[in-house]
Amino acid sequence: MENQKEEPVMDCPAPAGFLHPSLINNAPRRAHRSAAATNATSTSAANPSLAQPVDHAQVQRLGCSGNASCCCIRVLLLFVILGLLAWSSFSDPSPEFKISSLSVSPFNSSSSSSSSILKANWNITFSVRNPNYFSQISYEQLQVSVSYHGVPLSTASVAPFYQFGRLSIGMHKRFLEVIDMEALSSADNDVVSSMDRDFRQDGGAVNFTVAVDGTVRVDLHEGGYRRPMTVSCDNVKVGLSGNKTAAGALLGGSRKCKVHVNFHGWA
Repeated sequence: MENQKEEPVMDCPAPAGFLHPSLINNAPRRAHRSAAATNATSTSAANPSLAQPVDHAQVQRLGCSGNASCCCIRVLLLFVILGLLAWSSFSDPSPEFKISSLSVSPFNSSSSSSSSILKANWNITFSVRNPNYFSQISYEQLQVSVSYHGVPLSTASVAPFYQFGRLSIGMHKRFLEVIDMEALSSADNDVVSSMDRDFRQDGGAVNFTVAVDGTVRVDLHEGGYRRPMTVSCDNVKVGLSGNKTAAGALLGGSRKCKVHVNFHGWA
């Protein structure tokens, strides 16, 4: 038997189903799908409505149009804010004064040939209110006086104070107490006799006038300049116990005062 040298067989046909290594290496590779993409595909197949793209602008529109009360509340709040701004700009920014209580000690009269003096201790409590929502008011150099038929009887100075706007809850109201008012000399000797006549005719009551004069600063109005203010509390009825020189107290409850601030006056 002859020895024959075996030669490698090249380009032999491959068995069925066998892929040559060169074909495997040169074949285009398919990208592996992630687990999230696989889950999304299966979810979309199960529920086709989830496969639609999301329009975020449409979602926002549906959020308000779907809930009509939401839009109504927003519009209402806008109108309320605009209304408050307009009202605060065009309304009278003057403060409000009201006499909450008043009492007076027994009068002690002394007279001379030219004048009469009625000495008494007046205790007056004012309720002062700032009606502005946004403007603050500072009160400067206030002088409180009590008079009878135009004749000054007592006076007192009030220390400056400050009030916030109505948006500051509880800070736009203040009780101002005036005590130990100084007695003034009356112009003539007819004051005592006139009070006695009123006392008899009005059932033991005498009418006085309480006034407050001074300057105020209203911020956000007229640049916060100083403006003259006049407060007049007319026909303040005081009931005197016993006689015209006895102690007395305010009758008829609190008394509202007229307030005038000259916003066109000096700065």
